[in-house]
Amino acid sequence: MQGLLFDHIQNLDKSRSDWRIKVRCTRAWPTVAMETSVVRGYNFIFLDEDNSHIHAYAYPDNWTAIGKEMVEGNEYVVENFQVRDALGRLKPASNKLCIRLLRSTVIQEQSNDFLIPSHKFEFFDLGDLVDEDSKVSNDENPEFAIDVLGAIDEFIPLKKIPTKIGEREVVRFSISDGRKSYKVAAWGNLAIAINADFKPDLETPVIAIISIAKITEFKGNTQIGTLPSTKVYFNLDIEPVSEFRALLLEEGYTAGGHVHDGRNSVSAPPLEFSSFARLVSSPGTLSQRSVLATFTVNKIEEEDNWWFRILVLADDTTHACNVVLMDRVVKRIAGTTATNILNEMKKAGFIALNVPSGAFITDLYGKIVGKEISAKIDLSEANLNGDSNIYEAVDLWDPSAHQLGAVERTPESSSSLFIQPDVVHGIELF
Repeated sequence: MQGLLFDHIQNLDKSRSDWRIKVRCTRAWPTVAMETSVVRGYNFIFLDEDNSHIHAYAYPDNWTAIGKEMVEGNEYVVENFQVRDALGRLKPASNKLCIRLLRSTVIQEQSNDFLIPSHKFEFFDLGDLVDEDSKVSNDENPEFAIDVLGAIDEFIPLKKIPTKIGEREVVRFSISDGRKSYKVAAWGNLAIAINADFKPDLETPVIAIISIAKITEFKGNTQIGTLPSTKVYFNLDIEPVSEFRALLLEEGYTAGGHVHDGRNSVSAPPLEFSSFARLVSSPGTLSQRSVLATFTVNKIEEEDNWWFRILVLADDTTHACNVVLMDRVVKRIAGTTATNILNEMKKAGFIALNVPSGAFITDLYGKIVGKEISAKIDLSEANLNGDSNIYEAVDLWDPSAHQLGAVERTPESSSSLFIQPDVVHGIELF
């Protein structure tokens, strides 16, 4: 624990300069004048034990006076620095403050105690890029840069092409969420690094994280643009990457952006509606292996170690259940990700609490609790035989957005759940 030995990034303010923090340097890059290649400054992203991050910078003369080298991934104690307002758009860290390193700043490298996370990503759903692009008007960029995660659809290796500032290296690739693909072009040193990291023996589908990026438009098409601070990771060994790969494989994804799930070729027959009580007591009376159920969310449960999902307590007036809501579903319902909701709930102290009717709760909590959700449930042999009360909900959606009578097909905007071992998926009745 940092305790009283170190200050916390989330507690920094502009009132003094005798701060002392213990951080991991997760990103380092120079600010370079394109025309002259002169270094105008040095930039870093610091991350602390609380998973709070902040952009730090030093002017060249200050950095020379400090006389240290910072390596991405290493831990450091940094003391004596100024805290200022973070100015401009496309800030590399979602913090309204930044750190200015001074000549008097002291930096000491530390051994890795593994208490500070290796990375912090705040993923932006690829499915929302077009909507977000339409909000960017008059060339005014959003306040913060974005992180995106997706599968590599196509990769065109490094080549040199002539530009108005001379010959430059470029790498082009496309990244997909399994439904829509977006083009990316990287130039110069970033292109060289990406080309070196993209190896033919990478596990497929190759999952890329583009960190500190922006949304651009070219010839009417939404694309993902890079910044001097951008870094691209391939198959990073973190849970969101393995979970996203599992989702794509379950949905039948193949490189090229196609999901072969039959939705666009043959219309499915109407789904039979079933109450949860019927699923438990008489599953043998159901005429189909897939059924429709609708339930209301009553409570959000605590689950500290989950990414991209939340566990909720729900019921359909006949039976109670636990339901796993994946990030895409949560994003459409609440306008933010499951991870953000859990973080906000922890800060507000609402985790694992039964909030009484009429009590004050946060906006985010209110958008989930009380929400009616429909699910398409695929029944297993164990479900039909009455041997299992865990059901796979292959699609979840907001019924108010899809006025359904006889359900002829699952809404295109719904999303499948992750299929991972050691995690209860879909709906568990009890």
